[in-house]
Parts: sequence; C-alpha cells; structure tokens
Amino acid sequence: MNIGFDAKRLFLNKTGLGNYSRFVVDSLLSYYPNNQYFLYTPKTKSHKGTSQYFEGKNIHIIKPKGIFKFPFFNSIWRSLFMANDPSVENLDIFHGLSHELPVGLPKHVKKIVTVHDLIFLRFPKLFNPIDVWIYKKKLQSACQKADVIVAISEQTKNDIMTFFGIDENKIKVIYQGCNKIYFDKVSDDKKKDIKTKYQLPDNFILNVGSIEERKNVGLLVEAISKIKQDIRPHVVLIGKRTAYTNKVEELVRKYKLEEYVVILPYISFDDLSGIYQQAQLFAYTSIIEGFGIPILEAMVSEIPALVPNGSCFHEVVGPNGMYYEQGNSDDLANKIKKLLSDDNSKLIVNQNNYLQRFFEDSIQKLYREVYCK
Repeated sequence: MNIGFDAKRLFLNKTGLGNYSRFVVDSLLSYYPNNQYFLYTPKTKSHKGTSQYFEGKNIHIIKPKGIFKFPFFNSIWRSLFMANDPSVENLDIFHGLSHELPVGLPKHVKKIVTVHDLIFLRFPKLFNPIDVWIYKKKLQSACQKADVIVAISEQTKNDIMTFFGIDENKIKVIYQGCNKIYFDKVSDDKKKDIKTKYQLPDNFILNVGSIEERKNVGLLVEAISKIKQDIRPHVVLIGKRTAYTNKVEELVRKYKLEEYVVILPYISFDDLSGIYQQAQLFAYTSIIEGFGIPILEAMVSEIPALVPNGSCFHEVVGPNGMYYEQGNSDDLANKIKKLLSDDNSKLIVNQNNYLQRFFEDSIQKLYREVYCK
C-alpha cells in the first residue's frame, strides 16, 4: 500500500502531537516494511526522533515547491494545495495525524483523520477566539470528509459526536502508546549523571507537560504547601514555560516553597526516562486532556501515577488506579502523603496489567483494521 501522512508535526513537534505522529509512523514501518510511506510536510527538522525518515528506502518526504516553500505560504500549501502533488494520485490512504485533511484529495484515496481532543470547544476561554473559529472549521471539515475518524479516547469520541453530530460508527477509538525509550531500564550510573546534570533532589514528585493554565500545576504547589515541612516532598516540574508559569512561581514564593519546587523547561529527550525512573511518584493536575501521554510514560516507568478523577484519565489509568478529586488541593495532598508512606507494589502491578492495551502490537492491530477494512 501507498500511505500518505500530514507529517508537519511529526518533524516539527518534539512532544505531544509529534510523539503521537512518530509512534504511528514508526510502528507501521516496523510492522509493515513493504508499504511505501509519503510524508507531506512544509519543512523538515532532523533530530533523534526523525533521523530514520531521511534514510528509509520506502519513505518519501514531500515538501512544497515554488512560492509555497516560503514560510508565509506554508500553511496555505498544507491546507489547500498539498493534494496537487503528483504523488497523491498514487496513494491508497491519506492519514491526517492531527485534526486536518487537505482539500482536494482524490475520491479513490481512503481518508482518515485523528482527533486528539476538543479542548478548544470545551474550554474556549483558554484560546484566542479567532483560533477557536479556525480550529473548529478545519476539524469539522475533516470529520465530514473522512471515511474513518480515529479518536484517541472514548472521551474524545463522545466530544466529536456531541459537538459535530458525527455518527459513532464512523469513529474508531485507538489509544496512544509511548516511545520505546521509556520501557528501557536506565542504569544507575546514568541516573546519577542525570541527577547531577539537572541538580535533582534526592526524592521528588514529578509532573511533566507544558506549564500552562490547562495543566493546572499550581494545584500541586498548593497541595505540597499543605504537607507538614518535616515530610514535605520536593516537586520537579518539566515543561515549556508560558505566561502561566509566572503565576506558578508567584505561588511558590507565596507559600515559601522555593527550596521545594524545581522548574525545568528544557530537558533532553534522552534524559527524560531517567528522570521518570528516579521519581517517587507522578502527580498529574491537568483539567482536561485528550489522552495524557505523560501518565502512560510514568506507568511504563513503574512509578505510582496519581491523577484527577475526571476527563479521560480513567481510560489511561484504569479502574484500580489512584485518583484524587479534580481541583481539590486538600485531597491531592492527602493522596500524596498516602502514596509516599504506603507500599505501592500492588498499585504498580495493577498499572502494569492495565498497560497491556497500550502496547504497540495491540494498537497496531487496530490501525491495520482501520487501514484495510
């Protein structure tokens, strides 16, 4: 088969949507090496996660030509003129990996779009109104044109049906997986090097994700302020800085927690698994997600995952996970104390058992059904 992908985020996003895009394409390359893969992107960027795409004999990178090579016209090419490339006529499938399908795909090409979340419609105040309008138009168009919609959680599937009135039979839920690097045990020597490199505390709670309002890490700061100083844990926050980060730092100063909270906006991808594996527990505070890959990364790293009891989080952690009441810093503080004082071996076993549904072979079977049906 000849399979095309909207590969902008595969090449340019190092987290989130980029991780998802690379997971899908990498697993297809591994399981079905005889297919031809066409990666359509306005530009490329070579890093550890993308280097293999420049070397594969069955991988074809398609970029804009002429005037569309210039940055101002990149997005126009991606939405309106990508399908004009001669290679598109030979495709069997085109998969928009993130909410979009280009205009003009031929009728014979099977059209698949992945929808990650509809947070911009559930919480429009967190977004620029113009962006909300654009996102909605693009996603609604893609859902209507698609032969199959892949939703990354039941929560996302329900939102697609609610906001766009799409028939549920058109929507297939396929969960996300996480990078293979998190399954590898990091050596003690490398852990020591990582600890020194980032000046990590001896014991700490970990939170990973862009430090933005929706991620709500201020709640975690409030929670540890309510834990007595003699047993208070350190917190390591890993994620891109935004304007909300300033609010988090204000809370740190307000509660005099400067020695307890470490913010690391820039972490090497190669070091992240070593940080996960040194954490006492992972505490997630996000208000809403389409899925929540960092939770999965924590579970694979065999540390306790503490998550809110809303959104899609029950789908990720399962019925025997550890939850706290969404937005309740007192409950979060109490659950942190419980996890830090308890034997969590049974919780880890429960997490490991539930993880089976997110393994690459399980996910790939579902994609084969979508592609070949």
